[in-house]
Amino acid sequence: MYIAFDLLDADLGVNDSRSQAAWINHILHQELIIWNQKYNIDYKVKTVKYVTRVAFASDELYSFFALTWNPRNPELRNYRAVEPMKLDNS
Repeated sequence: MYIAFDLLDADLGVNDSRSQAAWINHILHQELIIWNQKYNIDYKVKTVKYVTRVAFASDELYSFFALTWNPRNPELRNYRAVEPMKLDNS
C-alpha cells in the first residue's frame, strides 16, 4: 500500500508542467519533513511519472497519516491510498 500525490493536479499557474511538478514535489517533501518531525514516523518516498508515492512500514500508519496530514498548502491535501493488485499465479 502507498499514498499517491499527483504532482500535476495542483494549479500553481505555471505553464511548464515539469516545473510545476518539481515545485509541488519540493513543497511536498518539505511538508513531509515537518510531519515526520512532529510524529517521528519513518516513511519512504518514490516519485514515478509525476506521482510521488509515500509508503509506511505498517498498514496502521496509513490511517494515522490520514488523520494527521494537514499541510499548509491546500493543494497537498488531495491524495489517494493505493493498494497494488496481487497477482495469483496458481
